[in-house]
Amino acid sequence: MFKRLFNTSPSPHQLAITFRRLGFIGFWCQLLLGLIPIILMIFQWFFSSNPQFIGTPDSGNILTFIDILTLVFTIYWCFRYSQLGSKLQNPDRRPTKVRVIREVWIGIIANVAVIFFAVLIGIVTVGGLLHLILSLPSVAAAILQTTPGGKVINPGSIIVPMDIFGLLAIMNVILAGLVGTVISLWRLYRLSIE
Repeated sequence: MFKRLFNTSPSPHQLAITFRRLGFIGFWCQLLLGLIPIILMIFQWFFSSNPQFIGTPDSGNILTFIDILTLVFTIYWCFRYSQLGSKLQNPDRRPTKVRVIREVWIGIIANVAVIFFAVLIGIVTVGGLLHLILSLPSVAAAILQTTPGGKVINPGSIIVPMDIFGLLAIMNVILAGLVGTVISLWRLYRLSIE
């Protein structure tokens, strides 16, 4: 099976099937993985009571916005691969091999950019959370302590569930970029043995 998979030169019909199939697989995987960060970003920007994310364009927000836009582009690009597969099947509309390779490379570069920006955002986010944790006393058992009357004794920084959702969103973006990169590299490999 591996000999057939790795050593045979695919026909244009087989390439078309590969492009269509992997295009739809990549589209749905990236769409499902990308919906979580997109929904969280929209929720955080519009419904968060934290003024840090409302109206202040800091570097983290700008990187997040660029990363989400790049992820949306890669989702579209995976869908475009399935359309390219339909063109490859039709001899009259078949694009040149150079054009097909160029489109695969665009997908690879865009997916690597998604991963790169998500890793940068992850480093900044984890660094911020680490700063919050390290600012607590070393024997602290609770982040928020209240007195019996309900007053807050230590109103220091609080890690909220949205911080953890943000980390989950970053991991989903990295996974979506990785899925897109692997699928694009597989297409490039199939084109190179033609």
